Amino acid sequence: REDFAFRSPAFTFSYVVTDPVKAAIDLWEILAPVFVPMMLGSVVLGLAVAIPSYFAARAAADAHQRRRRNRLRAKAAPTQA
Repeated sequence: REDFAFRSPAFTFSYVVTDPVKAAIDLWEILAPVFVPMMLGSVVLGLAVAIPSYFAARAAADAHQRRRRNRLRAKAAPTQA
């Protein structure tokens, strides 16, 4: 569109090296409108997936260890008698 003109600072090597703080501030001003909502949304979705996944993985690991322990006990029982 003709009414939209994106004017950003020229992020050249000399611009970043001469004044890195100003370059970081300018870059944050450009990225913040997209970055902040994206990070908040990904934290919400990440927690919504991570919490049930943790409990499912823990239950699977406990079941596997229990089966392995029982198998080793059964294997060792005839040799102890």
